[in-house]
Amino acid sequence: MRYLLLFCFLGILFSCENGTSSNKKVSKDDDAKTEEVFKMYEMSEMAALMEKMHKEHAVVKEKIKKGDSIGEIPEFYYEIYSATFTDNKDNDENFKKWAKLYINAEENLYSATYNNKTDAFNNAVNVCIQCHQQKCGGPIPRIKKLLIK
Repeated sequence: MRYLLLFCFLGILFSCENGTSSNKKVSKDDDAKTEEVFKMYEMSEMAALMEKMHKEHAVVKEKIKKGDSIGEIPEFYYEIYSATFTDNKDNDENFKKWAKLYINAEENLYSATYNNKTDAFNNAVNVCIQCHQQKCGGPIPRIKKLLIK
């Protein structure tokens, strides 16, 4: 009887270890597949710049709503002329036209009188929306949330 119990115990012990090693093989294969499927997205300079502009606009919106000073136009806005794109084909004449309109709208915002800040801000946001309607419409709903109602 003792030998039978010892034999069963050893059988269970070895069968568990074998199951673990085959699971390890499956796990390694799964990791390789996961690595292929989930590659880290890396933003282009332009995408990162637009994210930064969006954050800045959210701050400026709150300052305007509170009646606070918005300061001077951030220098990084001018990087719109030089930032690299995800697809360089998007840096065409149409984009350059919209970039210039955007910078003009921002300069108007930062030089506007207190009473005209809301309209000037909404104008700058609308330039973003109009530009995105031309090519990359994905962020439009998010941009529209910046508008001051």
